[in-house]
Amino acid sequence: MACKVIRYFLVSLILLLGESALAERAPDVTFLLTSGNRIKLADALSKGPVLLHFWDTCCPGCREALPGIEHIREQYTGKLTVITLATDGPKSESKVLPLVKSKKYKFDVALDGQMEIFKSFSGSGSPLTLLIAPSGEIVLRREGASDDDLNAIRSAIELLLTVNPQSIPVGQPTEGNQ
Repeated sequence: MACKVIRYFLVSLILLLGESALAERAPDVTFLLTSGNRIKLADALSKGPVLLHFWDTCCPGCREALPGIEHIREQYTGKLTVITLATDGPKSESKVLPLVKSKKYKFDVALDGQMEIFKSFSGSGSPLTLLIAPSGEIVLRREGASDDDLNAIRSAIELLLTVNPQSIPVGQPTEGNQ
């Protein structure tokens, strides 16, 4: 019964907030972070939902969205993994880390200069933000950097954390194991 309720809410989330009524499965990808660490999407999803944010230093809307993404990272620390992917090509790739450091952003950054990961998620414009449920379903796909976009992302995160018990961080008590 609980699985049916969860599926109902996830389908409702997709219908209400997503651009497509059909759930899309996230591809199996690995991110090479600027810190040198590698993160497999599947490993991150085993800990809870993942927010992926694709951006480019040459895109004004992308830069405008970054403070909101950092705020989301701060607000949901321990409940949500946030990974940003800079799609800057070789000519502007060197601007990514200085921008992130100057603004004191603490989100994880991976470089996707060839846009392979972006394309694997069927990206067509930046900024692009994806919310992925622990099941691997993309429950929100949002292009844009407006306050409405960021509010929609926050609402989707809240709903996902409310209806999906898999999103409780490892080691946190649930009603059944307190």
